[in-house]
Amino acid sequence: MSDVVSFVQEAGRRSQTLRFEPDRLVLAFADDRSARELSLAYYDIDVRRARAGEVSRARWPIYAGFVFTLAAAVPEIPAPLRATLATMTLVSAAVALATRGGNGATRYALLARRRGSQMLEIWPDAQHDRIVAEMASRWKAMRRRAVRVDFDADPAHEIGRFEALRARRVIDAEECAAAIARIKAREQVQ
Repeated sequence: MSDVVSFVQEAGRRSQTLRFEPDRLVLAFADDRSARELSLAYYDIDVRRARAGEVSRARWPIYAGFVFTLAAAVPEIPAPLRATLATMTLVSAAVALATRGGNGATRYALLARRRGSQMLEIWPDAQHDRIVAEMASRWKAMRRRAVRVDFDADPAHEIGRFEALRARRVIDAEECAAAIARIKAREQVQ
């Protein structure tokens, strides 16, 4: 894995640059009115509970086309209205084909208290899957480093570090308890 990887996403008049650094993600966002940059530690991004957006936006035209087809099949409806309903069925099918497929946006909650309910959004474009994969791999690498117990460090400091990791939801309660038990067992041996 390279130390720094960047992706640029554009949607209309907005753009965002995601720069994956060894210990943080730098997000630069710009639109017609403003530009800002945000630096996020990987443990501040809730990767495990990412929410993928809807893959297909073609549902409503499909449902509408189905209703138009059923209505056009009713024999009591006058011929001109049936022709109009059949045309609307074709238009619905064309809209459904034009809006189908593609990735939806992936959203990650930000865990830092100062971020509140902000979300990090990976936009649906050709790079979407590569960005999501890079996010997952960076987060897993950060987690592997974070859950290693440093037996050379002060035990109280290590216990506090693991409790902070649990509070940030990087590790769960069982992992935290196991690490603290290992630290205390090592401390008693010495």
